[in-house]
Amino acid sequence: SMFLKNTMKNRRTLCCAPLVIVACFLLTSVYGGNTPVDDSVFRKTFSQKFDTIAIENTSGRTDIQTWNSNRVRVTASHQNARTSARDLDSRIRFQIDETDLRIIVRTGRSDEAVDLLVFVPRQVNLTVKGDADTIAIKGITNALTVESESGAISLAMPNEAESDLSVRSVEGTITSQIEMRVFGPVNAHILDGRTGRGGRPVILRSLRGSVLLAADEPGRIARADALVTD
Repeated sequence: SMFLKNTMKNRRTLCCAPLVIVACFLLTSVYGGNTPVDDSVFRKTFSQKFDTIAIENTSGRTDIQTWNSNRVRVTASHQNARTSARDLDSRIRFQIDETDLRIIVRTGRSDEAVDLLVFVPRQVNLTVKGDADTIAIKGITNALTVESESGAISLAMPNEAESDLSVRSVEGTITSQIEMRVFGPVNAHILDGRTGRGGRPVILRSLRGSVLLAADEPGRIARADALVTD
């Protein structure tokens, strides 16, 4: 009858509605909803414990933060964000020799600048080399050596840091905003000093870049530790 046909048609329509809802849910899950995947950023995390880490980036800016984790997390991006993470992967070389890690950004005349953000354990010996771009470090490691050609160097140190500092800038200027016991001559290009009881060597060298010593932000390392599980 006509009544029976209409009833069956309504049931089929009602049965289709949940399927549409499920399909929409699956699409949201697959494509991430409002959290799109950023394909222009390269990320790599090392769970291995390293004693020494060397970073060489003569192509762009280098930011480094210490944290309490033994992991090393590397994030790389192009300054204009026009290329993919796969292109960035081809620019970055990782060399592991037992407990030593080297991170090298390959450069070329036509290559775009690559910016690095690296989280490192506080217990490592760290060496950083740059060229014309800024090297910014937050936190102190067991030993720290930083070299640049004309790029600025900034080091944010915790108030309780116990370090022996040797800072040089041949043509740039040195600015210190931290309390320390100073040794030898003090001028805009040379600074030797000690914070706390000393012990951790900090060597900062730039040919033409400025060097800034400042206090680390309160709670900065706790915020960094919160990123370990991200």
